[in-house]
Amino acid sequence: MPIALIADASKGAGQLITEIFAMSAYDVIVVARDAEALEKCKAALGDAYEIKIEPLISVHPEEEAEMGGD
Repeated sequence: MPIALIADASKGAGQLITEIFAMSAYDVIVVARDAEALEKCKAALGDAYEIKIEPLISVHPEEEAEMGGD
């Protein structure tokens, strides 16, 4: 099965593009900063289209520094 990587996938155009790929039977890797929205996307589209969805949470470098990361 083909795979698509979609950034900013939790809302707006990114969410729409994710659904288009899901309808086309692509497995998708979705990237966004909103973990809760990504999980909702995974649940809704994964079940509706019987595809695999892998959510990746994006963290801005400044936020990472605030969290104690390098």
